[in-house]
Amino acid sequence: MFFRMDGQERKVKLRWIILGLIGALLIAAGIFLYVQRESSRAAGDRLVEQLRAQGNPTSLADLAAAYNANRSASNPAPIYQAAFELLEKTGGKPGDKKAQERAFGKSGAYWPPPGAKFTASQLDAMREFVRTNQEALAALQAAAAQGGPVVLDLDFAAGPGMLLPHIAKFKNSAQGVEVACLLAISEGRKADAITHLTTLLRIQHALRAEPILVTYMVRLSMYDMGLGALERALLHLEFSSTEVEQLEKLLDLGPDQSALMNALKAERAFGLNIMDNPALMGTGNPGFKYAQALPSWDYDRLQYLIHLGGAVELATNSYPEVLTKVDELERQLAFRRGRYNGSPLKRAFFFLHRNSILTDMLLPALYGGYARQGEILARTRLARLALEAERRGPSFRPGALSDFADKLGSSALMDPFTGKPFTLVQTNNMTLVYSIGRDLVDNGGYRPGTNGEGEEAKLRGEPVGGPRPPRGQSDIVFEIR
Repeated sequence: MFFRMDGQERKVKLRWIILGLIGALLIAAGIFLYVQRESSRAAGDRLVEQLRAQGNPTSLADLAAAYNANRSASNPAPIYQAAFELLEKTGGKPGDKKAQERAFGKSGAYWPPPGAKFTASQLDAMREFVRTNQEALAALQAAAAQGGPVVLDLDFAAGPGMLLPHIAKFKNSAQGVEVACLLAISEGRKADAITHLTTLLRIQHALRAEPILVTYMVRLSMYDMGLGALERALLHLEFSSTEVEQLEKLLDLGPDQSALMNALKAERAFGLNIMDNPALMGTGNPGFKYAQALPSWDYDRLQYLIHLGGAVELATNSYPEVLTKVDELERQLAFRRGRYNGSPLKRAFFFLHRNSILTDMLLPALYGGYARQGEILARTRLARLALEAERRGPSFRPGALSDFADKLGSSALMDPFTGKPFTLVQTNNMTLVYSIGRDLVDNGGYRPGTNGEGEEAKLRGEPVGGPRPPRGQSDIVFEIR
């Protein structure tokens, strides 16, 4: 019948057939996308319910309740606030650029290698800072001595708009205590050095109740300050067995993998809140709130829950396996991103169906966080090795890592990045134990230098001017006297 029609009739009929097929395809695509959206939404809701049943925070109210449950009568927050105000009055915050220039020259803050001494001008600047901020340092010591976690009036209901001005204040205070600690070490005041080191590590520990990823990262930074001060103290002072035990207990105050797990759980609750309340993104784009109606939104939400849930579970793994697995997790996400980088039709389909733009935006740098935790774990293990060497006295000279195994156990001798023992190096002037770090490149035990590596080469008793690793490719080093 179709072929018996004249040319014009066939064109009209063919046009209607094509339009009918397009309509049928659109209806089928709509049904498919609707089913996919509903299945993604249902799967996401099931995951949220599972999280709630397991006692995990899934809302901003949950985060606020868990945080405020740590509030007690011994909350040291008011004492810390008084100390912060004293530091602000003097304007002598070590983190301030002008203070850095006054103390350490136009190039900014600079600590010489742990085995080296400060210059006379640096010591004078440090003494002036301690003298000017003596009252504030005493207040920080009193606040840290309280021991309890700091609980502030944080506005969790603000979601991503929550302000955290106290974080910078805590870090600046830790830098101030670090200056006082290094000065005490340089002047041979052992008791004061231990007191300041204790205060420094307790300051970061005071933030342990705060389930926020940026707070966790700042805690790692402050704890690393304490490890640096400890290394310098062990090279310039002599400690008794009792004092070594006291210093070993301080290492237990550092953020561990459980702290990272709690921070990632809170990050998931923040992200979930944005997914369910898109207006909180505050983009100013009126069309953004309608994006929630796209089929991709629920898929995006589901992917966010799956990937961040996987990252949380990884916190129970040991190193270096955790780094391998988190790398695989990020590769999976990168693969899903790349799947819609094809033809325009393919990109349009994945934009409507399998897009994960918000997951890309909200998901934190997982490998970077776990790698940073691995660096701190390596530094802590190296610090325990150095403390054990100090316990055995000045006559002890380790010839191999096995010399420590009887006391610390084999796991304490393992590099978190390789799963193999740390490297021990005897140079002309010193004994170094080091991890090769996240780049997995052995650079011979050279640490990152801020003034060139010439001074460090001199300390090692090696020729100056030889090949040195580029920045970002240095090892994690601890010197043992």
